[in-house]
Amino acid sequence: MVHARHAGVALVALALLATAACSSDKQAPQPTNPFDSYVAMGDSSVAGPGIDPTNLLSGPCARSKNNWPALLAKELKTKNLDDVSCSGAVSADILLTKTAANATTADAQIDAVTADTDLVTVSIGGNDEGVYTKIILACLAGKYASDSACASFMDTKLDAILKRTTDHVATTLERIRTKAPKARVVMVGYLRLLPDTSGCDVPGITDSRLQPSADAWTALNQALTTAAKRADVDYVSLADQSIGHESCNGDQAWVNGLQAVPGDGAFLHPNAAGMHAVAKVVADHLER
Repeated sequence: MVHARHAGVALVALALLATAACSSDKQAPQPTNPFDSYVAMGDSSVAGPGIDPTNLLSGPCARSKNNWPALLAKELKTKNLDDVSCSGAVSADILLTKTAANATTADAQIDAVTADTDLVTVSIGGNDEGVYTKIILACLAGKYASDSACASFMDTKLDAILKRTTDHVATTLERIRTKAPKARVVMVGYLRLLPDTSGCDVPGITDSRLQPSADAWTALNQALTTAAKRADVDYVSLADQSIGHESCNGDQAWVNGLQAVPGDGAFLHPNAAGMHAVAKVVADHLER
């Protein structure tokens, strides 16, 4: 009887081990992060000027430590993030060393890419030929903004600027792909700044200026979409996700209006909520 009892215990133990082994075999493999080396490029929509805390080592680029690449890197558990985004950057700054008025230089953003880079995100084009600023000055703010100035810019200037922007951005993306052939390269569009006429009210802006401004934003993002397609890289649109989060949507806004809350971004730029939103949209895209 004693031997039988020991044999029974041994059989139970073996059964438990077998069950554990089978259970272990059925467990799904733990996902691994394919993006160990990440380079973030772009302009102030990426850098996040005015969002606390600022990376003091970024100098005039005014990068926030809580911009969307930093948040994305945390989400992806990326080992190495090299964020070279810079406020005021144009597409040429991705490829060429920039010399400022005070004779200081900034390396070309593409210099951050190495053979080990496996993820590159890029948001650029809004500053090319000053298009973003020109839309603001003609249509939205300042003493020269008027219905006639807005209509004139839209009718006679915008299309030509965006055609050249498309070419410049496509060339930039192609160069990035050449230098980082193993990397996933992702072009990220811009958050909506303004609604169309069916959205929230923007004080002091007539519908005859609001709609063209919204159309200009759409045209800019379409130019970037075309550039990404031409270069055969991913494009992440923020158009649908940012509906209802334009600058005039109060606490729901992802971008600031003409008045920004100190520590929460620059005027007419993404705020902290916008940075979190973009990081999530890009993370979701990378999981596909």
